[in-house]
Amino acid sequence: MTKFAVYQPNLTDIQIAELNGPNGGWNAKPEFRAYADVTSGTFRDDEPKKADLLVRVAVHLGMFVHVSNITADTMPEVYRVGNIGPEAQIERTNLFPMKSVSVGDVIVEQGAQTAWFCDRRGWTQLDAETYQFMMANIFHRTQSVAA
Repeated sequence: MTKFAVYQPNLTDIQIAELNGPNGGWNAKPEFRAYADVTSGTFRDDEPKKADLLVRVAVHLGMFVHVSNITADTMPEVYRVGNIGPEAQIERTNLFPMKSVSVGDVIVEQGAQTAWFCDRRGWTQLDAETYQFMMANIFHRTQSVAA
């Protein structure tokens, strides 16, 4: 079995209050728009690079956090375990709560330098540059949160 790292877009409690406040809304701040876009996924088969763009923008704005590692054999199994368990196959980071695996999440196969975007129609493999950008930026953010 392989270990897969689960990264999910996240809004803080303060951001959620701002989003829902009198001057809120999905277009009120760039990070709100990025969250809405990444959790909506891509819509057409002729947009293969859109997932990479959505992920890069959301990572740049600090939206992704490492929430868990899932032990599984395949991406469909990662999805199943991330939604219904068993809990024994989920190692939670306890830095941020893990939601069920859903559209907008990024799964990284550890040791393979491969990242997958959970899209509306299944899994979209992210390009190597997006993977490297994620690893360079999310690692440091997670480290600073853990300190």
